[in-house]
Amino acid sequence: MLLVLAAVVVVIYIVFWLMRRGTRPRAPENDLIRVLGSRGLAGNRALHLVEVGTSMYLVGSADGGVQLIAEITDKESIDSVRLKSAEAAPGGKRTFSQILSEIFRPAKRTFSVGEGIGFLKGQRDRLKKL
Repeated sequence: MLLVLAAVVVVIYIVFWLMRRGTRPRAPENDLIRVLGSRGLAGNRALHLVEVGTSMYLVGSADGGVQLIAEITDKESIDSVRLKSAEAAPGGKRTFSQILSEIFRPAKRTFSVGEGIGFLKGQRDRLKKL
């Protein structure tokens, strides 16, 4: 049963890996165009905050295409968004393997000297009873 479970987990990991590989952008990315944030709306609609060079735009996307909603020109707003984006960047997205390693990582438990001695005495008593 455990082997079947392990096989299923491996198959799921392979499927996620293939899906992630298939959704990668084909063009090389650079720092000229960055998506600073996205917010999903009802259905398949979404808002995206995009930085192109030194300009910042709020665009909407749906089945019909992408449409410019607003250009952000306020220097204070632009600086605030860049600051929040820089603060959020180190966390980044975690990969599937990182999530699995966090789930299945053994719990680190530290023993004090008293607990260790008590554990050893209990084991000695169990062995004597055999």
